[in-house]
Amino acid sequence: MLNTRQGLMTMKTFTEYLTEATDKTYDFKIKTCCELDKDKLDAMENVLKAYDMVSMSKPKRLPIKEHPGEFPNRGPIEVHVIEASVKMPVTPPQIKEMMKQRAGVNEADIIVYTKGQEESYVADQGAEAEGALLEKDLEKSDNSEHGTEKFKNNMLKDLESSIKHEYADPNKEKGKTSNDLPMGDKSPMGSTANKKPEPKSSAR
Repeated sequence: MLNTRQGLMTMKTFTEYLTEATDKTYDFKIKTCCELDKDKLDAMENVLKAYDMVSMSKPKRLPIKEHPGEFPNRGPIEVHVIEASVKMPVTPPQIKEMMKQRAGVNEADIIVYTKGQEESYVADQGAEAEGALLEKDLEKSDNSEHGTEKFKNNMLKDLESSIKHEYADPNKEKGKTSNDLPMGDKSPMGSTANKKPEPKSSAR
């Protein structure tokens, strides 16, 4: 009797497990910056139906702005967001590839991720893009010093130095160094050089 009850409990737990597995859905968020007409949306829906689609929301239009973490180097663009749920296990790259093949969406115009991935993905990509923009701004700042207060001060200093050098008194005696002192003609070994004796002429 006890074994029968244990078996029923085990069977119930297994049944619950199957029910939970059957009811489990995989939720995704799809972002795209391409035009979404009716034909495109129908094609995207057919892609999701291949994975036993549960739901697909209507595209939500985001305000026009830059999306450096998701669509870099695009400038201000309009992005549409679609939320979808399917029952079959599938990964974001698989959905993205199928959207490219069957819905004709350009690979660079679409991003698919799970809701849990969205925040980390945007944070990582955004930080990288912001770092690149910061580095670019610093380079621009270094190369655009003209017109700044620092540049003006440096120009005034250079001009002042140039004027002082150009109008310096040419008759003003410079400080002498040991190299400027007159050099003696006498040898340090003696005041005068010894004269060589002249040969005497022989008398005839």
